[in-house]
Amino acid sequence: MGSGQLSLLGFRGPDTEPSLSIGMPSKQELPIKLNYFRRSLIGLNYDVSYGSAVWRIEAAYIPDQSINTKWQQRSTINQAARSLLGLALDWQAGDQVFINAQVIVDYIDLPERLLSRPKTDRILTFRIQRPFLNQRILLKSELLASLNQHDGLIRPGFVFELNDSSKLNGGVDWAFGNRKGQFGQFKDSSRFWLGLSFEF
Repeated sequence: MGSGQLSLLGFRGPDTEPSLSIGMPSKQELPIKLNYFRRSLIGLNYDVSYGSAVWRIEAAYIPDQSINTKWQQRSTINQAARSLLGLALDWQAGDQVFINAQVIVDYIDLPERLLSRPKTDRILTFRIQRPFLNQRILLKSELLASLNQHDGLIRPGFVFELNDSSKLNGGVDWAFGNRKGQFGQFKDSSRFWLGLSFEF
């Protein structure tokens, strides 16, 4: 379509986000089951290049999203229509710097009183990265933030290729903001991590 590209997607299959069901508690445990129910999805993606940047508009409609809802202090599972709309930017900013940013609006068609999350969620994601030493070291940083819940997660990190089969990884996961929010509830679990991976 002119200088842009339009793609459509139709999908029916297991959900990637599980719904939780709680069984009858016993003295030893509280049985929790992860349910991957089937759902349908209709998606649309339009992207257009402008110099070194690519702008994208993405939309999705799920008529039968399974979601945990609140009922008498316990969690139950209901189906609801879910709509998502996103605006994104991929930008090769020069000097090998790559930037990705997107804003996503996520709406679930259920009364607010039944949901353990906002009926309309507005999520911002931002990523910046740059390689060094002939691509052997990659420095990157990510921000995930809920604009309506005033919380988020900052994730600076690195990847160091020691050789063709091993990598050293490290970073920080720092949650901040409202303790009742999607990310802020984990602020006491912020962490530094380090890993070593091998390929055979």
